[in-house]
Amino acid sequence: MNLNDRNKRKYSLYERDKSRKYYLLGLNLQEVSKLMDIPKKTLEKWQQKYSWKDLKDNNIAKTKAL
Repeated sequence: MNLNDRNKRKYSLYERDKSRKYYLLGLNLQEVSKLMDIPKKTLEKWQQKYSWKDLKDNNIAKTKAL
């Protein structure tokens, strides 16, 4: 087992979803990191893997259309 594997924390789907919601509400990744106690690097990986930026851009476009 790699040393780094032992130190990795597993995050629940709830934590990831809540982080995404905060991001979509307008918080930046640094703010979400502090609020959720999740490393910014982890949030950056989620942002890329789950297309959070696209979701945020679509959310902003919908709001402006109203």
